[in-house]
Amino acid sequence: MKKLCFTLTLAIGLIMSLGGCSQSSSSENRDKKVIKVALSDEVNPPFLFTNEQNEPIGYDMDYLKQLEKKASKVQI
Repeated sequence: MKKLCFTLTLAIGLIMSLGGCSQSSSSENRDKKVIKVALSDEVNPPFLFTNEQNEPIGYDMDYLKQLEKKASKVQI
């Protein structure tokens, strides 16, 4: 009976201590807002086309990069 009680206490203590080790997100990541942008797969140079590595490039991508720079400075 003592062995069962000791084992049960040890198991509950282990579960509670591991529960405290759960990974929580930092406040920095929690405060950021994700904005998804859809791109058309239609080739429309010079606005949007792909390079040799099949990465989108063009005026649209340059515009999105500039928006990303400005959005990082804005606090909502």
